[in-house]
Amino acid sequence: MSWNIVGAAICGVLAVAALPSFAADRSVPTNLPGVRAFAQPPAGFNPLTASAAELESWGYPPRPGPQEGPNALARWSEAVSPSLTRVIPQLAKTPGVYHRPAAGLKIGATNGKSTAATSENWSGYALTPGNGAQPFSYVEGRWTVPTVKQAPGTCSGGWDYSSQWVGIGGFADGYLLQAGSAANVFCDIGNNVPEYFPWLEWLPQSELVIYENASKSITYPFAPGDYLIVIVWATNFSSGASTTGNLLFEDKTQGWGVSLSFSAASVGGSQVTGQSAEWIVERTDVGGQFATLPDYTADPWWDALAKDLGSTFHYPGAPATSAVYDITMLDNSNNPVSFVDLVGPAALWFFPEGSALK
Repeated sequence: MSWNIVGAAICGVLAVAALPSFAADRSVPTNLPGVRAFAQPPAGFNPLTASAAELESWGYPPRPGPQEGPNALARWSEAVSPSLTRVIPQLAKTPGVYHRPAAGLKIGATNGKSTAATSENWSGYALTPGNGAQPFSYVEGRWTVPTVKQAPGTCSGGWDYSSQWVGIGGFADGYLLQAGSAANVFCDIGNNVPEYFPWLEWLPQSELVIYENASKSITYPFAPGDYLIVIVWATNFSSGASTTGNLLFEDKTQGWGVSLSFSAASVGGSQVTGQSAEWIVERTDVGGQFATLPDYTADPWWDALAKDLGSTFHYPGAPATSAVYDITMLDNSNNPVSFVDLVGPAALWFFPEGSALK
């Protein structure tokens, strides 16, 4: 074989090796060992035409199949839009602050497709698999960060805490993987001073705040009224449980997003069994007690959906084979303090009531 032919062959191999491999792992380490963040895809990357392996390599949730319909594809297309700036965050825990499983849960009467329930810390919707059905592995929600203040005529000299989140687990068992927004408010001498930030949690670890700079407590731009898309999915189910997961957290208003992969151990978690999926407004556990819920005025949600291991979609108003629970939160006096209205199959409106308003 002539040198020219051999040289051409070698150059060809080098040229092929130099081409970008979209299916390669495109994640980078974060400040927590075992938690990896996915970098910004190149300008030529198109999630709509990418293979399943390419989507996974860039930290995108799986593409809906044709049988799941055009609405599912449209929602997914919005979530994987390459126009958002992918950021590499730092994560830091908030000691003593937890987003707990449903506490003091009481099941009431069934009306139509849903069963009423009350909880000391949750308001919202939860689904549980039907008999013999597959566990949930994916949950998604879209909402606006609410504006919070302490109840009119109240200024406690301390903090009220609320959180809005999607999760896998925590209703039918104590295993819970979740992510969402915090909307807390401090009031003193008549002045309300709110704080808003994104977070991730896998129990039994406490809240992990998503920071731009954790040492200086600087978060990415995040404000009331921001439109969020939050998707959590558990991966590698084995023997009825998963110990690995992914998060896609996007602030569409501010134009940034985070995509993470992690093991339960890396974020202080245990496992999830997929025995529930939920969309929740919560009063947070702070120092071992459920905090006072602030007046959050109202909180609209869109496209609340879950998917099981068989790739069947479930919605609060169109639950397929799932059982549906409509949960009202009670305050420390056992009176309703937060409730939710279902609009169509997948839209939710949360409202404070009772002691949150007076």
